[in-house]
Amino acid sequence: MMILPLDDIYSHPAELLAEMAKKLGGEKFSTFICVDAVIVLCGAVLTSIIGISGLLVRLSKDRILPDSFAMTNSRGAPYVSIISFVVISITLFLSIYDPGSERAINDFAGVYSIAFLSVLLCFAAGAILLKLYRPRIARLVIAQW
Repeated sequence: MMILPLDDIYSHPAELLAEMAKKLGGEKFSTFICVDAVIVLCGAVLTSIIGISGLLVRLSKDRILPDSFAMTNSRGAPYVSIISFVVISITLFLSIYDPGSERAINDFAGVYSIAFLSVLLCFAAGAILLKLYRPRIARLVIAQW
């Protein structure tokens, strides 16, 4: 961010990463960074689909959710969990996204950022609670505070 003047940062909020890459390494580097960002985002979406489908299957096996969430197809994929996650994600996207608005991308990016930071916070809180309430777990390494 130090390679761009403050005016350029404010004038390119949606494509800031591509603009920094263009200043730093030219047009080819900017294209490379954009393609890399798309691949990383696709990996994050795939990871979330796998994680939430596993969570929904586990919750249905623990009888918290209906048994239909644990139904699998011939290849063993929990299709009800995956379809429900995709439907909820599309609904969230459509409720936020307004193609006529200039702030549409920024609003969606803000929701994605908050969701990502919330997941990281939940992992940290879970690790702390696990350390506090399960002191007798057999571990090879003892973590310091």
